[in-house]
Amino acid sequence: MENKYQPSGELFEFGFDEQSKDILKSIGKWARITAIVAFISYGLSLIAQFMTPSLPGTTGDSIIQATKVSSIVTTVVAAIIGVVINVFLLRFATEIVEGVNTVNQPKVESAFRNLKTYFQILGIIIIIALVIVVFALLIGVIAGASRL
Repeated sequence: MENKYQPSGELFEFGFDEQSKDILKSIGKWARITAIVAFISYGLSLIAQFMTPSLPGTTGDSIIQATKVSSIVTTVVAAIIGVVINVFLLRFATEIVEGVNTVNQPKVESAFRNLKTYFQILGIIIIIALVIVVFALLIGVIAGASRL
């Protein structure tokens, strides 16, 4: 079997044909839209969280106040994490389009490093969330079984 790739100064010389360039530009456009919509969503969530009025007649209830504070803290933490993640997606979107348009391989490589970081962080968060859900289910099953 003949090897199509010829080694150069780097591991392999790599280029994109016009169809690949168009696909990468489209991916960059949609990644930008996704990141911007996410930023807007986080902003609206924060605004909604702070604008939500207290229920009438419950301003002194400590449980309601604690619930409101925990809800605000959860929303702020989620927004911060989401913004950090989507900054990498936005960087990818910007750099991939610029790199393809200017045929700048370091820009394309930087774009893919940002995309890699985006997925790494997202993967870690998903694993953490799954572990928390599994522990919560185990605790629920154990608590339910102990009542029998």
